[in-house]
Amino acid sequence: MTSTTTGLPDRYRPIDQLAPDEPTPTGVIRSWRARDRVLNRDVALRVHTPGGPAARAWIGRALTAGGLATPALSMVYDAAEGTPDDSPAAYVVNEWIDGQTLAERLESGPLPEREARTVVRRLAEGVAEAHRVGLAVGGLTPSTSSCGPVAWSACSPSRPPRAPCRATSPPSVRSWSCA
Repeated sequence: MTSTTTGLPDRYRPIDQLAPDEPTPTGVIRSWRARDRVLNRDVALRVHTPGGPAARAWIGRALTAGGLATPALSMVYDAAEGTPDDSPAAYVVNEWIDGQTLAERLESGPLPEREARTVVRRLAEGVAEAHRVGLAVGGLTPSTSSCGPVAWSACSPSRPPRAPCRATSPPSVRSWSCA
């Protein structure tokens, strides 16, 4: 069975559309916070319409990113393309990182130097790991980055930043988190 909202398996129930539709040279990408009914947790769901060769390449990059064993990159849980009878869309499902965006955090003022160095270092580690396997990383901005609730204390200047920050590589929703 498929969702009437996304055209994807009912396993993923959309909760909120995260951003306006993102036009690409090959179609449109929609980003959702969704509920994975099998894993019983929130996930980040990106849907590429239409399916086809460009969507399959997008899925391939996601699966490559999912194979990286580093805490600097978010987990890829699922990636597939619907059949023509099913859905002319492809999707990638990533770990959902619940928290404040870096842009929201910066509204209260600049990060303390130690925290800023930690964030930049962890993001750079994620980008370097993605580049190691041939993935280009773009679009890492304060508004597309988030930090989970545990992260702010873990990365605060009052304690040594022990937890790694995670940056997702394309095609997922890009974010960082200190776990």
